[in-house]
Amino acid sequence: MNKKPHLWKIFPLIILSFFLACSNSGKNGNPGFEIRPHRFQAVRFDPSYYYNRGQGVQELCRELSVRWRQAGINAVYVKAYDPLYGAVYRTKYGLNLETDFGRLDLMKRLIKACHGEDILVYAWIPAFLHKQAWEAHPEWRVKKKDGDDYRTAADQYPLCARHPEYRRWWCGFVDELLEKCPDADGIDIGEPVVSWKEGEGCFCGACVKAHREQKTSRPQSDSEAFNRVRSEPLTSLLTETVRKIHSKGKSASVTSVMTARRNGTLYSPLEQRGITGFDLDAVLDSPDKPDVFNAEIIWQQFASDYRDTLNFTPSWTSEAAAEAVRQVAGRANLVVHVELTPLGTVAVSNERLFEAVRAAVDGGAWGIDFYDTFQADTSEAWDGIGTALEHIPVKTVSVYYDPDGENDARQLEVLLRHFRTETTLVPLHDAFGGPDHPGADVVFYVGETVRDELPGVFLNFIRNTDATVCWINHNLPLLGEAYAL
Repeated sequence: MNKKPHLWKIFPLIILSFFLACSNSGKNGNPGFEIRPHRFQAVRFDPSYYYNRGQGVQELCRELSVRWRQAGINAVYVKAYDPLYGAVYRTKYGLNLETDFGRLDLMKRLIKACHGEDILVYAWIPAFLHKQAWEAHPEWRVKKKDGDDYRTAADQYPLCARHPEYRRWWCGFVDELLEKCPDADGIDIGEPVVSWKEGEGCFCGACVKAHREQKTSRPQSDSEAFNRVRSEPLTSLLTETVRKIHSKGKSASVTSVMTARRNGTLYSPLEQRGITGFDLDAVLDSPDKPDVFNAEIIWQQFASDYRDTLNFTPSWTSEAAAEAVRQVAGRANLVVHVELTPLGTVAVSNERLFEAVRAAVDGGAWGIDFYDTFQADTSEAWDGIGTALEHIPVKTVSVYYDPDGENDARQLEVLLRHFRTETTLVPLHDAFGGPDHPGADVVFYVGETVRDELPGVFLNFIRNTDATVCWINHNLPLLGEAYAL
C-alpha cells in the first residue's frame, strides 16, 4: 500500500515559515533580518554546591535567575531531591529527608525568581534512587544474580521498579512533589535504568518470579525475551509517572544516556534496552509519553571510555544528535544534554563546551541542556554560553525550477542570501534523474510553466522527503493527482 504524502510539508508561497528557521545574519556581508532562535535552552542546577556562600536564599535565587536569563537560559532543571541528602522543598512524605535548603523552601523561592525572568523550572528527580528507602526496605533493592545488592558506587541506592510496594511508595513520592511544588513547570525523571550493564540486574524475588513465569530466566537462551521482561516494569512505572505529571497540567521530561559504539554510531533503542533496561521506543510509543526526551550525548565520556580523542570530539555531538533525532522520530521534543564535566583523563574547556552546544544545534536538537551552573560559575563560562546558545545552523536549500523560470529562481536565491543558507539551483527538465542534494533541509519548487506532467522521480522525491517543501506558483494539482491528495 502506497503511503500518503505528508500534506503539512507542502506550503504554497509560505516562505515565511522557512525564514523563521534561518539566521539573522547574512552571508558574504549581506545584511540579515533580526530573527532569533526560539529553542529550549536549559541548565542543570544542583543546590548542594551553593551552601556556605554567606547570602540568603532570596538573594541567591535572584542572583542565579538573573545570571541565567542574561546568558540566554530559558529553562532550569533543579535537583529537587538528592537521593542521599534529601529535598530542597518542604516535605513530610515517609522516608524523605529535608536539606537545610528544603527547610527554607528553596524550590518555591527559586520558581518565583525564575518565573520573574521568564525561565521555566523543572523539578529534576534521579530515578528510583533513595538512600532512606533503600536502608528501610532491603526487599525493594535491585539485586544481582548471586543475591547481593546491586550498586555501582557506594553512594548509589537503586530500587526495583517491579516491586509492588516500592511502586506504590514512588507514586506517592511523585504525588507529594507535585503537591509541594504546584508552580513548577514540569518534572524531569533522570536516568531511569534497571542496571548499567546487560544482565547485571535485577534478580530480586519479584523479578526472578516474573522471568520464571515468562520462561526467560536465562538471558543467554533468549536475550530478546529476557530483556523485554527485564525492561517492562521500568517502562510501566515511567509512563505511570508521566500520567501523574500530566494530570496536574505539567510537562514531563525523561533524561537518559545514549551510548555510542567505538565507531561513533549510537546504539539503537533495542540495543540500549539490552544494556540498561531503558526502552526508548516503548516509552515514546505509550499514550502517556513524555513531552521532552533529554538525551545525554557526552563526547568526553566516550573519548575516555574508548581512549579515542580523535573521533570523539565536541563536533561528534552533531552526528550523534542527528541520530538521536532519527531515533526519537518526532514522538517527543528532543533536548541534547552536554556537560562541562571532565571525565577520566579528558578535560573539557569552556570553548569545547561551547563547540558541543553549537554541534548539538547543528544536529537538529529541539533544545539544549548542559551540566551545570556551578561549573559555569567556577570557570566563568556564562558569556560564552550565551553566545553559543545564539548559534543558528546553516540551512541547505535546493531550488528546483521549470526551465523557463531561471530568472525567478535566481531572484529567490538572492532573497535566501539574507539568511544562513547554502543554495543550489536545479533546472527541472523532463529527463530529471533524481535530486542533486537529497538531504537538503528545505526544497523549493518554482512552477513558472503550466505543465501537463512533472517527472515522476521528482514527484516521488517530494512525496518522501523529510525536508520542508515550499511550492511556488503552478502545477501543485499534479502532485495531488499523482498521489490522490
